[in-house]
Amino acid sequence: MFRNPAPKHLTSIESVGEKVHPILTDYLSTRMLNTVTINNCSAISTQSENGHAVLLLDNDMEDIGPNALSSRGNAFAWAIDEYGDGKGRVVVTGAGFIGEPDLPGTGPGLMDKDQNELFVRQLISWLLSRE
Repeated sequence: MFRNPAPKHLTSIESVGEKVHPILTDYLSTRMLNTVTINNCSAISTQSENGHAVLLLDNDMEDIGPNALSSRGNAFAWAIDEYGDGKGRVVVTGAGFIGEPDLPGTGPGLMDKDQNELFVRQLISWLLSRE
């Protein structure tokens, strides 16, 4: 579980993997989604041969778990273009960004921050597309 090094502060993620994933681009393949704001979140290892990083954790995020792991090289969002016999698509994200503001019983909802709503819309659009 990673957090901003300044406790009680949110983290804005902008870093991408080796290439800009189509989830972050418009129909002309121009990056139009630049910032997703998160709270504490889990990390996704980028050591897999399957899939691509969509957004990487900031390098200065700190592990609040018992192992004091580095956030460097870990993803917040990971996409697999072809999965299973039906060759469907899969997107995995760390927790810490979705939810409505002021929803009781959860962390702060962040759908109204930066480009979070656009990220969710782009993610769903990519999952449903066949291109």
